[in-house]
Amino acid sequence: MRTGEILALTLDDIDLKNKILYVNKSVNRYLEVGPPKSPSSVRKIYIHSFLEKTIVNRIEKVERNKQLLGKAYNDNNLLICKEDGSYINPERLSKYFNEKK
Repeated sequence: MRTGEILALTLDDIDLKNKILYVNKSVNRYLEVGPPKSPSSVRKIYIHSFLEKTIVNRIEKVERNKQLLGKAYNDNNLLICKEDGSYINPERLSKYFNEKK
């Protein structure tokens, strides 16, 4: 998955019962959400059990942050987001991981 696709995943894109992630959008460096890079990028990805645990933990963290911040939480329904629920810039995330290499 591309960085922008990961950062655009919402909780509605996750089907834990059938273990599927639906990739149908992407976020760009201007934090605009749109379709993925190409039509063939719209796809389903099956969730492996180790990834399922990570997703469940992340959903729990998002829910905790919503409760802690209350009205200050930017509820974009995102799986991967800042502590306040806002979008993460894909370029910043890529730079962070490149610095850690």
